[in-house]
Amino acid sequence: MDQLLQSLTQSITSLISGSVVPSLSCLPYLGSRVQCAADSCHAIAQALPNNPSGYYWILNSTNAAVNVYCDLVRYLNGSRGWMRVAYVNMSDSNQTCPSAWTLYTPTTGVRLCGRPRGPGCFSVNYTTYGVPYSKVCGWVKGYNYNTNDGFNRYLCTSPCVYTAIDQAYLDGVSITRNSPLRQHLWSYVDATGNGANCPCYVNSAYANTVPSFVGSDYYCQGQSAGDTTNYYNYPLWGGTCSGNQAPCCTSPNLPWFYKTLSSNILDNLEVRICSDQSLSDEDTRLQNVELFHHNHLCNMFVEFCHRAHLGVRVESDSSLTPDLSYTRPADVLVPKHAAFDTTVTSPLIPSILTAASLSEGAAAEKAETRKH
Repeated sequence: MDQLLQSLTQSITSLISGSVVPSLSCLPYLGSRVQCAADSCHAIAQALPNNPSGYYWILNSTNAAVNVYCDLVRYLNGSRGWMRVAYVNMSDSNQTCPSAWTLYTPTTGVRLCGRPRGPGCFSVNYTTYGVPYSKVCGWVKGYNYNTNDGFNRYLCTSPCVYTAIDQAYLDGVSITRNSPLRQHLWSYVDATGNGANCPCYVNSAYANTVPSFVGSDYYCQGQSAGDTTNYYNYPLWGGTCSGNQAPCCTSPNLPWFYKTLSSNILDNLEVRICSDQSLSDEDTRLQNVELFHHNHLCNMFVEFCHRAHLGVRVESDSSLTPDLSYTRPADVLVPKHAAFDTTVTSPLIPSILTAASLSEGAAAEKAETRKH
């Protein structure tokens, strides 16, 4: 034990002084072995910049190892190493819609997910597995079915239920987090009449329909009203608008959204397809949903200790601002993090191992190495 403490102290001292600690056997396998679980997807991208995207082991807030998908290749909002939380790709014939949504096949080879009935919102919850994060990004590709109205506040009479986040405040897609009450992240708004109901439309009569909790965190687009046959040919939120709808497509990020939070959180994410009218009147049907989160506020002590153990020098990186207010809890047994809606689970369910299991695995690996 004394030798271990002495070694750790020397590693941290060398790390702080800026020298490179001799690399230990874990570094080439960072995230690839459960015994070498990383602090985050971002840590893997930093330490092993040539690694491909895929499933890796990282530690959650309770020091349990979770197997999650890390995007290590794409620079999203200027950073690599994002953890994927939600993934729906109906272009893949092997994928099915989440159970809260219904599969629609308007023509051969086109598969879309929409509401099973209406009116109302239909929700899919995605667990973040207790991994802290302070940034969220993602994108949605969808289609306007029939006569969607944009933000539904224009329907309001006192009291106005369509301004509440728990209600169908929009026709389209609502992305939220829980804490435990819903907190808005982004809205993808569907407005027919070629976007005439969008607040961003030129001389829009609906400029004042944006709920206060949404603010400027939304995209709005529409296609021809009343289309129930060829709607799948005209995707929404792709960045291409014309005429009076052109101001709705000025963001260079479309179809992606990026949201930076003020601190590390552990909230699960939620995607809802909403509408205030029946299914025959309106629906928003989705082909793609992809959500990621990223931790750019590191725990100083955990980052130093983990990198010292791996023999990696802490580089100057503005995305690794120390968050001294965040304290990782002591090691405890951790139950699996299920989606909040027990009938709807994320397709990305990982294995979860406690820190005790990691120690046992490391000891077993060491014993196996000695045999050879």
